[in-house]
Amino acid sequence: MLREHGLPAVNLGLAVGMGPKVLTRYAFQFLRPGDTLVVALEPGVFAQSMELPDHAVQFAFASRETALLRDGKPMNWPAILLDLRPGAYHIFTLLGKIVLRLPAFRYPLTDLHADGWQEIADRRSFVDAGPAPAKLSEEGRAWLAHIRDTCSQRGVRVCYSLPWYYTSPSLADSVRRQNAKYLLQVAEFLPVLKDPMLGVDPVREHFADTALHLNACGATERTDQLSRKLKAWEIWSKRELALQ
Repeated sequence: MLREHGLPAVNLGLAVGMGPKVLTRYAFQFLRPGDTLVVALEPGVFAQSMELPDHAVQFAFASRETALLRDGKPMNWPAILLDLRPGAYHIFTLLGKIVLRLPAFRYPLTDLHADGWQEIADRRSFVDAGPAPAKLSEEGRAWLAHIRDTCSQRGVRVCYSLPWYYTSPSLADSVRRQNAKYLLQVAEFLPVLKDPMLGVDPVREHFADTALHLNACGATERTDQLSRKLKAWEIWSKRELALQ
């Protein structure tokens, strides 16, 4: 983005399993007036419960940033302590990997580049259809409004960009229509960056080990398109989304 498009960028993305609250609070720490925040969270996170998952708790304690867990109400310490590793689930999965002589982690440190990009070397088969967009939950709608209001207060421009995921060519058109309906809901709260692919990439060779993990080729195409849309600030209108 910097070299090819002149856009200095910081990737503040973390594991989706941490949930939208911790993911966005983590990003908020780095915002400065004049910045642009691109929210590229998967559709499902805004359609489900906003309770803090165990991954969020583990990350907050491992990074010594427990403030990421605070909701303005007393913290549920018994539940938090039970979420910390190593729990029974992690002990048994680790033992299973040892018995089967499998690597302890799917993603080694060698996947990381000096600039922080994680190029996943692992290759696995996966279901060809991407995650089906769902109706925003009331909690999801409230959180999108919170993102909008926080950015407005801090003088930060914000937009939503639907992540690309693999869908077989035979399902691509129907999934794009579903995505447009989802984006129409999001557009009530955030500007939606225009993506003519509507989040669907039907090229299997662009993906590594899951339908959401782009490899180097796919990531380059995604980055180039994202950069062009950001520079031009091309935003879907609600009418355009309704006609998709």
